[in-house]
Amino acid sequence: KTEFFTIRRIQNEASHQLLKKYHQTLEKLKQNRRVVTFSDIADRLAHWMRSILQEHQESGKQGPLPQMQSISHRMDSSIDHLLLDEFQDTSPNQWQILKPFAEAIVSHKASGNKRTSFFVVGDTKQAIYAWRGGVSEILESVGQQVQNIKQQKLSESFRSSPIIMEFVNEVFHGLAKHPNYLSEDDNKRVEGTEHPVVSKWVDRYFIDHTTKRSNLPGVVEFWNAKERPQDEPAQDPDAKKTIPTDIDLDIADAVTELHRRSDQITIGILTRTNSDVAKMISLLRDRGVEASQEGGNPLIDTAPVLVVQSALKLADHSGDSLAYFHLQHSPLRSFWDEEVSADATKISLDLRQRLDTVGFGGTVSTLVDHLAPHCTLRDQERLLQLVSEAHRFDASKQSLVHEFIQRIQTTRVATQSESVVRVMTIHQSKGLEFDAVFVPAIDQPIVRQSARLVAMRDSLTGPPISIMRN
Repeated sequence: KTEFFTIRRIQNEASHQLLKKYHQTLEKLKQNRRVVTFSDIADRLAHWMRSILQEHQESGKQGPLPQMQSISHRMDSSIDHLLLDEFQDTSPNQWQILKPFAEAIVSHKASGNKRTSFFVVGDTKQAIYAWRGGVSEILESVGQQVQNIKQQKLSESFRSSPIIMEFVNEVFHGLAKHPNYLSEDDNKRVEGTEHPVVSKWVDRYFIDHTTKRSNLPGVVEFWNAKERPQDEPAQDPDAKKTIPTDIDLDIADAVTELHRRSDQITIGILTRTNSDVAKMISLLRDRGVEASQEGGNPLIDTAPVLVVQSALKLADHSGDSLAYFHLQHSPLRSFWDEEVSADATKISLDLRQRLDTVGFGGTVSTLVDHLAPHCTLRDQERLLQLVSEAHRFDASKQSLVHEFIQRIQTTRVATQSESVVRVMTIHQSKGLEFDAVFVPAIDQPIVRQSARLVAMRDSLTGPPISIMRN
């Protein structure tokens, strides 16, 4: 045990030194480049708010901060009404900034000097931004931190059907009995046993949900991935060999069938990651279903853009044999005559001359015109977006080929057409509604990697006071 704590102490000290050096270097870099990030603004405002709040508390005075009047003057407007949605995703720094405004508003309302209002709404079960500092406990502590707050629980839906509400109630009431929370040994599981911590969490946060739309029809289905015949012939001709398949294939088939039944039904497919969005759109496109994406993906999610990218890579380096091979096996091969096409160096030289003469916009546009007849409508849309990106690159006075390649690899661009079938991440779907919703891969872990560092706080809603290795 002594050896364990010694190792952990050394790890904590090393982590502190590394993070301290990283922070100092990052701050120096931002200062030299005269850069301020959005998180910097929140950090500095929160630090300032904490300092004046400490002074106020040490003075023994009660009520809102006297500096709030000065803040209103500097903003050239007072804030009389503060309405905050999705409050369960608020971070301690954000709350540190907002709390004095809330206290001032409530104080004015209580004294009757002004007509003011402070309104907060959220759902701790929908807290999905912990990875960027959101602390859902702040929502439930608002009533204790700000005086004269009227609290009300909202359990009635105005959009969902009764069967969906029943499914939600059943899931949450059964959480504490789920095998994943009980013993891993099946023989040690006792019928009717509940996990005490999960049971306490459900009792604290969950109340049965109802719906205003009692006559609205609905359906809930929960699937496992189907098994499909394997392509390779089985050794036993009478045996039908099957293998488990990706649930995405089943979702794509189901969406296709539903969309063909009625092309007016709005369908939402909610994925875990942006890469899953691109995969699902590709599967639907293979089945003849046009789907629009929210948030966007890099333009290289389509084959024609990858061909143009290979042409640019060859322009950047004539010895890129992989890029040359790609061009030789694509429709762009016929863009040059046989003599040029047979020589990677000549193609590279031609492209560089075009880039020097007409820029990225003109060069990419010419390549796209040659590719367009071989592309689907969606591919053509992505190619047009690539041309627009090339013209923007020219406008920014940049000229390095590898920088443009990096730009199209990393910049996310959404398709402009909006279909009744929409694919997006779960985060992007908040506040939207559809006639039918598909959620693939819910068996994936919510936290894909355990935190390497654990923050210690003097309260659940306060800033970290200590950090240690996990």
